[in-house]
Amino acid sequence: MANPKVALVMGSDSDFEKLKSCITKLKEFKIDVDVNVISAHRTPDKAAEFARNVVYEINTNELLSYTVTLNGEELQAGTDYTVTTEGGNGSWMRYIYTINKELFEAEGEYVIVVSSTDSAENNAFSDIKNANISFVVDRTAPIVTVSGLADNASYNVEKQMVSIIPTDDGGLVNMLMVRRLDRDGNVIEELFNMSGDELREFLDENGGIITVEINEGLNQNIQIICEDKSYDETGKANIFEHIYEDISISPSAIAIFFAGDGMLYVGGVAGITAIGGTSIGFFRKRGILKVNKKK
Repeated sequence: MANPKVALVMGSDSDFEKLKSCITKLKEFKIDVDVNVISAHRTPDKAAEFARNVVYEINTNELLSYTVTLNGEELQAGTDYTVTTEGGNGSWMRYIYTINKELFEAEGEYVIVVSSTDSAENNAFSDIKNANISFVVDRTAPIVTVSGLADNASYNVEKQMVSIIPTDDGGLVNMLMVRRLDRDGNVIEELFNMSGDELREFLDENGGIITVEINEGLNQNIQIICEDKSYDETGKANIFEHIYEDISISPSAIAIFFAGDGMLYVGGVAGITAIGGTSIGFFRKRGILKVNKKK
């Protein structure tokens, strides 16, 4: 009798240690093992391909009937999926379900459940056996909402507090990085960098909000990069990226004035006076600081 074969699927290489004992035990029973590294979130297309071509059912008996459902709706055999059989004649029966790839074109979550009845009238359901297949198809970049930061802005403070809310309608946020750059695009400081489960746990613990402090600096750029957990065949994720340009942060109004476009508004009890130009002079009148522009 030919040896039966079992397909093991892990989300990442780091899961291998957890499966080693399972693989060893299967081999003790002379069961061949097909080990696959497939993440339904990082590589949805690969997961869909696995679902279309490597949905196995191994049984000692012949199947009398089978049903495949996709998101709770029964698929039509021969149109939506086909079933091929291997083995028999004293060996284990192996059924391979191939599902039409066009059923996975739309973005969203997919859950596949296979149920069957064999010649011994045993009923099997993949979801009850914890063998159901679920994955997300996501082709759009994450959405990142930022408050406390704008392009070409000046902030008269020692540190500017910025709130960032990353979300992804199609799947999961997998990485977020915030960096401070100089005017030439060189990295001055990494303000935030987190990914994977660590990032998702951080978001859960903080109400989905990331808060960063941007230190004092003139004419700096702030770069925000966010990736989701869906990757295409080339390994590229859906990416959000934006660089907030020409940001000046300083407790000194004069420093911000010279770093900006020559316009600064100084408030006082007598109102607000606008100043500009490349040269300024100061004098006091009635105890109020005023500024005159020298021609």
